[in-house]
This record gives sequence, C-alpha cells and structure tokens, in this order.
Amino acid sequence: MKKIIYLGIILFGLFILTTSPVYAADEPYYDSSYNNNAGAFYAKGTDITIEEVGSKTEVQWVGGSQEVPKSVTIFGGGPQETNYEKSNITMNGGNVFCVVGGGISTQEQSVAVVESTNITINGGTVSGNVVGGGYLYSQVNDAKITINNGIVESVIGGGFAELMIDGRTYYAGTADEPEKSGNRVEYVDIIINDVTIPDPQFPSGIVYGGGHSYAYVGETNITINGGNLEKAYVTAAGTDGYVREANVSITGGTIYLYQSVNKGTVEQVSTNITGGNIEKLFIGAESGVPPLTGKMEKCEIELMEGTIKYLSVGTNDSVPLVLDNERYKLIQNEDVIIENSIIPDDQKILLFYNVLINPTELKLTKNSKKIIETSVEITPKEYEYLFGNDIRLESNDTDIATVTEEGIVTGIDKGETEITASFLKKTSAIPVEVLSDEIIAMVSIMFLFILLIIFILVATIF
Repeated sequence: MKKIIYLGIILFGLFILTTSPVYAADEPYYDSSYNNNAGAFYAKGTDITIEEVGSKTEVQWVGGSQEVPKSVTIFGGGPQETNYEKSNITMNGGNVFCVVGGGISTQEQSVAVVESTNITINGGTVSGNVVGGGYLYSQVNDAKITINNGIVESVIGGGFAELMIDGRTYYAGTADEPEKSGNRVEYVDIIINDVTIPDPQFPSGIVYGGGHSYAYVGETNITINGGNLEKAYVTAAGTDGYVREANVSITGGTIYLYQSVNKGTVEQVSTNITGGNIEKLFIGAESGVPPLTGKMEKCEIELMEGTIKYLSVGTNDSVPLVLDNERYKLIQNEDVIIENSIIPDDQKILLFYNVLINPTELKLTKNSKKIIETSVEITPKEYEYLFGNDIRLESNDTDIATVTEEGIVTGIDKGETEITASFLKKTSAIPVEVLSDEIIAMVSIMFLFILLIIFILVATIF
C-alpha cells in the first residue's frame, strides 16, 4: 500500500513539473539561421548586456559572451512554448537590428511568454525596432523601455502581431477583433530621456505606445523628457491594433509630429505637455489624403508649456475630430506658445493664472522675522489639478533680507529690497524695508510721548 502511495506522489510531482510554467532562466543561445541568416540571439530570461568590443558587437552575460552581426535581433525571452519570469536587456554600445523584450512564436498553440521585460538603451545603434513586448504569438505582462542615449530607428511599446520571417508573413491578430489578438502586452512604460531618431523610412510613426499591426495593449505610458526626435512621429496608441488606455507626458525634446492615434482603436488618451518643441500636433490622427482610420472613444490634451508650430484637431474615425469639451477636450494654458493654430479659441478650454502675495508690503527690523503667504489663482478653478504648487520665493538682496521656502522673511541689515514669488512663467514681488533698531526705538518713544500728552490734555479738560 505504501509503495502505491509513493508511486502516486511521484507521478503527481512529474505531472506538476511537466505542466507548470518554466520561470527559471536558461542558457542563452545564438541562432545564426534565423530569418534568412540575419541571426537571432535568445537571452531566455538571462540578464544580458550589449557592448561594442573593438569594432564588433558582443552580447555578454554572467558566464559567457557571443559576438553578433548588425543584422541580429536580440530577444529577452525565447522561441515558442517558452515561459520566463523576466528579461533584462541593457545596451551600452554596438550595432544591432532589433531589441525585443519578449519572445517569438509563429504558432498560436505555442505562445512565448515573458512576465516582465526591461530594456535600457544607454548607447549604440538600433537600426530597426526597440520592442517592449514580443513577436507574433507572445505575451508580456509588464514591459518597460528606458532610453538614455543612442540612435534608435523605432520604439514600439507593445509587440509585433505581423512579421515576415524567411519570406513568409505571419499574423497573430485580426482586423475585426484586435482586442483578442494573440500578441498581448498588459502594461507598457516608455521613458525617453535622450535619443536620436533619424529620418524614418516611412511616415507611420516612430514612437508607438501601443503595438504593431493587430496587437493588443492594455495600458501604455510614454514619458519624453528630451532627445532629438525632430524627424520622428510620436503616436500615443499603436498602428492597426487595440489600446485600452494611453497616457503621454512630454516635458522636453524636439518632436516632428505628435498624434493620439494612427490607424487602430484606443479607448482613452490623456496627453500632458509641459515643455519641448513640437512641429505638428494633432489632437486625433494626422490629417491627410486619404485620412487615417484611427478611432478614439475619449481624449484629453493638456497644453501647459512648450512650443507648438502647428496645431490641428486631426481626424477621428476618418472624419475631422469635433471638440466637445466632454469626450474630446483641449485644455490650453496661457504659457504655451502656438505659432499656427487652426482651432478657434472658443473650442478650447483656456487657462489663466496669477501669483498672489500677502501682505503687499513688509517692514521689519534687523534679526526679526515675519511670514508672508503665497498662492496661485487659477481660472477656471476646476482645472487647478493641472498645476502644481511649486512657488519659488527669492530675495533680491540677501544682505538686506532673506526668505525661506516656507515664507519666513528675516531682516539682515538696514535697507530696502524685494521678495519675489515665481510660478511657472509668472512672478509677483513685494517691497521689503528693514529698519534699524534705533529708528524703531525712537518711533516707539515718540509714540509713547504723544500718548502722554493726549492723556495730560484729557485730564486737564475733565
């Protein structure tokens, strides 16, 4: 009886081992025959670094290295029917064709899975795509791309649902139901701190928050802090696929064209621009002939700072977008510079603000302290959430008076100066006079003397 029980336990254990996902990293390997001998390197869940060694490109990992050609595609995961907990790719130099966080599978029944992908580009050249997800039938839960420097042709937050391999084109999604695509990424985070994106080979978008072709992305977040994207197209969503939610923050850099959607569907887009220079900005999809077929259910664009040379509503579902300040909303702060806008002001929500200081003037003695209060007045008030509360306080002459971040003013020496409150591009100032202790004492004595005279007169009369 015991032997039967032990045998059952062993068989159950073997069943678990053969049916459970493989999360442990495997030994990386290089397939030189991939895609007509272009080459593929599969990290298979192992942390790898791409370096330039001499004039060659080398992939390195703990315990090994592999020289690769410029035509190579680097995968953080593996080929079909593989499952890894994470992939981590760091590129410091060298020249490769594509960097893909996930894996690749041409078979619907043999999905390549990587739970979490992380790609960091610090230098080097990617002549093709940096892809957060995987190729064809692949799944990624969390995909992160950080670009600190280097030259990159294209950034795709999601995955590739359409791909040509060895002369044959494969698909992992359909036009009718892209939300059910076999190429899936649940969460994307793209951070571009600095990069050079050269002239695109075709004007279809060089930075996509979503995926390529009929791919699925749950939520995508793009942050552009800088970089030379003056010839690049930036799209919040993807191409023909589906994105549930797209959030974009632009704080710097130079961008040729920004649009919310291209040819696919995105449920909701939120874009906040607080800096940078944009040549063309379309609230929807880029206007053209024929118009792009991209469709949005809801969109809010917040223009707070920066420079935009041309601003247009663009299109939604192939027709000119209509701003209604509910589902489709454009909010424009007075600080943003727009050289040419075809959107009338009455279709926008215009924001204005002022910096207030209380009191309007200040007198104090040496070594004494007084508190000033500052605030920002926003019109309309319901959009205060778009502004921070970073009011900067500064004394024009710290030899006369100083001021802290909390608004505490300290008299240092006799004289006059100003305390300035700055918020975004506006400032307000109040005059500050520091009096000597002797003057204050004399004023106090004179005041008491006057009171005494008044008292004597009143006593004499009555």
